[in-house]
Amino acid sequence: VELVEGLRSWGLRCSRSTLGAAARSCGRLAQWERTSAICAEMMQTGPAQGDAVACNAVMSGFDAARKWKQALNLLSEMLDSGRLPHPDVVSFGIAIGACSQGQQLALALSLIGTMQSVGLRPNLVTFVISISACERWQEWERALGLVSALQLGAYEPSAAACNAAVSACEKGRRWAEALGLLQEACGTSLEADVVGLNAATSACEKGHRWSNAIELLAELQGRGLQPDVLAHNAMASACERSAQWPRAVLLLAEAQRSSLERSAVTFNAAISACEKGEEWESTLVLVSALRDVALAPTLVACSAAASACALAGGWRHTLGQLHSMNSRRVLPDAVAYNAAVWSCEVALRCGCALWLLRGLQRRGLQLISSAGLLT
Repeated sequence: VELVEGLRSWGLRCSRSTLGAAARSCGRLAQWERTSAICAEMMQTGPAQGDAVACNAVMSGFDAARKWKQALNLLSEMLDSGRLPHPDVVSFGIAIGACSQGQQLALALSLIGTMQSVGLRPNLVTFVISISACERWQEWERALGLVSALQLGAYEPSAAACNAAVSACEKGRRWAEALGLLQEACGTSLEADVVGLNAATSACEKGHRWSNAIELLAELQGRGLQPDVLAHNAMASACERSAQWPRAVLLLAEAQRSSLERSAVTFNAAISACEKGEEWESTLVLVSALRDVALAPTLVACSAAASACALAGGWRHTLGQLHSMNSRRVLPDAVAYNAAVWSCEVALRCGCALWLLRGLQRRGLQLISSAGLLT
């Protein structure tokens, strides 16, 4: 870049190769304003010669600076002006990525058709970039369309493309499609990986399909693929949503056997599942187990345990949870306070109930009716 500026200061004109090198340098440094000036100078050096590497570097600079319009304008100049090299597959890939970052998904996907109209065959990287764009903007149907185009084009199976499409389905809450993609991948030479497993499991969790999540886990474990913390969290959450407390607790035990780190998210899901299953004793055991793995009991876990104890009629245990929360500096929320008030009310412990009501009011929390608590 300094060489180009030095030549200009001496009144000398830079060659296209010199400008190309400067453009590549500016592109790597994301200096899009300098790349724009160099691009304009390149267009004044005469008819286009050579490949598109320099222009691609300029376009990468626009992409890094999130200037999708400038990237698209440069691609248009490369296509139509005759003063710049003709775009190659890389040029289109960069432009698609830039449009995606600029929230111009329809425009990004239309560039695949433009590629084909000028005689360029989209490569696997182009498809992966496009499917990832669909995943980013939750366009699962378009992602599936691109996967179909990949299959029709006889491309080699791609884990990156499959994972992006599965993630798009997960964000669109399309659990069946996510599982279908993963099963298709397992039926080819492509080996499913943890990224795809996590996305498919999360899709099952959002769709309240705990049984599908467990089946997926068993199938992939049979293939030698071990789930990570994210997969276990998603599966535990799926079990929690469906009140499948035995499965949620079993997942915690499996994580321990696999020497997998058990996170607060996994414990919270298991404790909430036990609460929904009215297994108050299990909630207390799990809250205690949090400390055994050096995890601080969370507000979610403690409130769920208090609620479970209240629903089981254990007013003493409910008050014990409230006391434990205060001693651990976990401020009880409306759920915990209301559970305690309700349990004391049912047990005819009016003095305790009134004391709790005052504490609830001091905290500015709202009293929920007994019917509301039970639901």
